[in-house]
Amino acid sequence: MFKVFIDPGHGGSDPGATAFGVQEKDLTLKIARAVCEELIRNVPCRFKLSRTTDKTMSLKERTDMANQWGADLLVSIHINAGGGSGFESFIFNGRHKAQTSFYQTTIHQAILKHTSWTDRGQKQENFHMLRESRMSAVLTESGFIDHPDDVKKLKQAHFIQKIAAGHVSGIGQALSTQHTKPPQKNQATYTIQKGDTLWDIAQDNHTTLAHIFELNPGIDPYQLQIGQNIQIGSIKDTDQYHEIAPGDTLWSLSKTYHTTITVLLANNPGIKPQALKIGQQIKIR
Repeated sequence: MFKVFIDPGHGGSDPGATAFGVQEKDLTLKIARAVCEELIRNVPCRFKLSRTTDKTMSLKERTDMANQWGADLLVSIHINAGGGSGFESFIFNGRHKAQTSFYQTTIHQAILKHTSWTDRGQKQENFHMLRESRMSAVLTESGFIDHPDDVKKLKQAHFIQKIAAGHVSGIGQALSTQHTKPPQKNQATYTIQKGDTLWDIAQDNHTTLAHIFELNPGIDPYQLQIGQNIQIGSIKDTDQYHEIAPGDTLWSLSKTYHTTITVLLANNPGIKPQALKIGQQIKIR
């Protein structure tokens, strides 16, 4: 399954940009957590965060973690500063994978659509996170912390959710276009109703998000239309797993995956909650 590495910029002793009583490190972590919640509901992929708490991490530690995990896409989340307003994104200005520019475009445009930020453009730079990662890497700068209008939005929980939804919509669109399997004749279909999400549809029809994405190339989980027909098919394997990352606990995983510690313990006989190991695979459902 496609692996997405989410990097909340800065953290711990490195606050990042600071203005109006707000620190960049706190905003990036809020956005990253919201991105992960949206990925669970809307995109069939595995994900890992470079940090889940207010932790000091070097840039090298972050790219080493992504490289060792074997990520397919790295998204480094930041907030801008320095006298400006709006959104911009970056990829490496040297040699990079062909699909990197494609990922940048889909993520960039989706974030603009969800947030209505001023578009500062798709850019290239020699940033460590972009240069030292072995996978496609995109760095996003969502608003300016030192701009009064931008920071007013960044202080609002519902706007943080919009930024996260933009990231996830772009990731989802990028991944869905990678599937080339044509729809099969006589495949089961579903007609979109008011309030539907792909997550709900997958659960109700005993299939998975991955299967729905495979059957519906280019589908945008945030742009479902009432009356729209989609292929749903049916598969038996609906198991979902999580790879333990630094800072993970059964409690935090129960909140992230909207389940309970009791269920996690039942799905993983013999697991020791106080001795989780980085890289350990546990069954969520």
